Amino acid sequence: MSNASNTVWLVDNYDVAVADVNLYTAFVSLGASILQLLVLAYVENVFDQNHTVTRKQVNSVVNNTLVVMIFTNPINTVTYYYSTITEGPASAANMIISNASNVLFYAAYFQYSWTRGRNVIDNVLPGVIPFIPYYFIVFILLELATNTLYTILCLIPATDPAYDTLNTWTNNTYTAATILLFPFDAGVMAAYIRYMWHVRGDFADADVGALRVISRFGIASLGVFFLGLFGEMISSYVAWDYSDPGDCSASLIVMVLNWNVDTLYLFLQVWMKVQLGREREAEGERRRNLVDRARRMTGSVSREVAALMPGPSSVRRSRASSPATT
Repeated sequence: MSNASNTVWLVDNYDVAVADVNLYTAFVSLGASILQLLVLAYVENVFDQNHTVTRKQVNSVVNNTLVVMIFTNPINTVTYYYSTITEGPASAANMIISNASNVLFYAAYFQYSWTRGRNVIDNVLPGVIPFIPYYFIVFILLELATNTLYTILCLIPATDPAYDTLNTWTNNTYTAATILLFPFDAGVMAAYIRYMWHVRGDFADADVGALRVISRFGIASLGVFFLGLFGEMISSYVAWDYSDPGDCSASLIVMVLNWNVDTLYLFLQVWMKVQLGREREAEGERRRNLVDRARRMTGSVSREVAALMPGPSSVRRSRASSPATT
């Protein structure tokens, strides 16, 4: 098939291509979530057997919120796909579930990101701590508003007089939520970088290895989310010409980007868990080596001191040969 024929097919079958993208995304996120859960369970089990992680660490806020994100990501994409191929109440129910899971995903994401960075922020920017709960509440309200408006928007025809107004409000609330979320991410990352700068030579009082792992993956995660933000802003504010093959292709590329950002982000978090586990093992080995070295040095010093000290028989001979005093 020639390029001209391909472009004509894309224009004539754009809705089919969109459905294919949605189906592909649903399968990818579902398969990815299964793999992520398996890797996460394997990592925790391996490090638990090696006694480098406790049950309390396994059942932590970070792990629990990560699992919530892994579960809600495919629920979001799969139910969204079914909302596009069904009609009536079934479509509405799937859309409501999809948007509810999206809100839950970002609530878990906010809590995950905050919990992961709280200790560092408390050391670097303690003044912001009291404001974070209010920040979180405003963000969740904006997410709820965005997803509620988007659900209504998807359920009414484009010819409805309220459609354009709802579309504008949906884009505005989404933009406000995004503006609120990404400075938070950037602030957490800045706190990590600043903290590492302050403790760069202080290996005794700071887990620099773990912070380096978290910072490296934090930068990558932030980059992924900014990429997703760019795609979402394009989708919200660019008016595509669906009679133009170039616009059709570009909109599909942006759609693939938007729907797979969360999956890529979760892979980064799971891989970070692997690297942190390895860092814990390495740190444990370093500490055991330090203890062994200290014991050897203590034993060596004790033997040297013992060699310099006079024995009991020498002390007795010394007392026997001493003149009596009166």
